[in-house]
Amino acid sequence: MPIDIEWEDGNANINILCDGCDKEYTILTEDTSGLESCPFCGHYFELAEDEDEESEESEEDSWD
Repeated sequence: MPIDIEWEDGNANINILCDGCDKEYTILTEDTSGLESCPFCGHYFELAEDEDEESEESEEDSWD
């Protein structure tokens, strides 16, 4: 599910294409908390984590 967040002067422009209901929409907000699911169908968004956090977790969980 493509989600693109652009920050400008403290405001977030969030462009979303939901896999659950195939709706494409834009949310303009100052606070991104509570945006875990699609407001139309309730499908949970899969947000990418920071690359640094992912690499640390993968190293900790590694059996090598």
